[in-house]
Amino acid sequence: RLQIIESLTRLGAKRGVSAAADLLASKSLALRQHVLEYLTATDTERIAMERVVAALSNEPSEQLLPAYVAYFKSNPTRDDAAARALAELAGKNRLAFTEQRDLIRTIGEVAPIGHKPSITTLTAIIEATENAGELEIAAALSLDALGDRDGIKQVDRRLDQLVKRSRNDAEALATRANWERERGEWRAAIRDYESAIKASKSSSSQAMYHLQIARCEAHRGKWSRVRASLKDSGLGRRTIEREAANDPEFAKALEKDTVRKYLESLE
Repeated sequence: RLQIIESLTRLGAKRGVSAAADLLASKSLALRQHVLEYLTATDTERIAMERVVAALSNEPSEQLLPAYVAYFKSNPTRDDAAARALAELAGKNRLAFTEQRDLIRTIGEVAPIGHKPSITTLTAIIEATENAGELEIAAALSLDALGDRDGIKQVDRRLDQLVKRSRNDAEALATRANWERERGEWRAAIRDYESAIKASKSSSSQAMYHLQIARCEAHRGKWSRVRASLKDSGLGRRTIEREAANDPEFAKALEKDTVRKYLESLE
């Protein structure tokens, strides 16, 4: 059965989706993992979603939990049952930090607008601490996607207070800049990244801040500034292109003549 699932995955064949979903009840961890990978790649019509939700609720292995999240994230469909299962998972802290962050963001894409169980879970994540770190930021952005702006207001307040307390702290400035970038506040983000560059004593951090400025300028359509920021970063082509993998607008900017010629000069 494992070989059959692997073959279906390689072929991108959708005809086995329904039958494969039944195998999520298997005791074999390897088989369940391959089934999830297959469904993530092929179940664009969400034929198996109900069975994936049921399997997630009964999944004994923490190793496979990110694969379930990847399934829902791959082609997000707003669904009550899926959102409830993801919200329940988020409340159990069974995932590593980056995986938990991805789960929180996925809830914002899967939960129906105004979904109370999801809003309750996301609000609890923010209110569990007075921090404004990546998890709290992810929760606030997902809340906003569900029509609840309280999280946005709380994170705004916390980050403003953090920067005021640590005016020359590069990390605090960069955290607020990341928040502004996530919300599409490009100019504000650029200002904070520039301040972070001045405050930082780490050349590697400064390079990454320049790279983030380039991303912001890409969204503003300022190609010459994208090129200038990339040059200031001193980063290699592979690092730059890896950053563009999850930012379509930045990826488009890398194709513009003035930017592309600079990237080619790095080879």
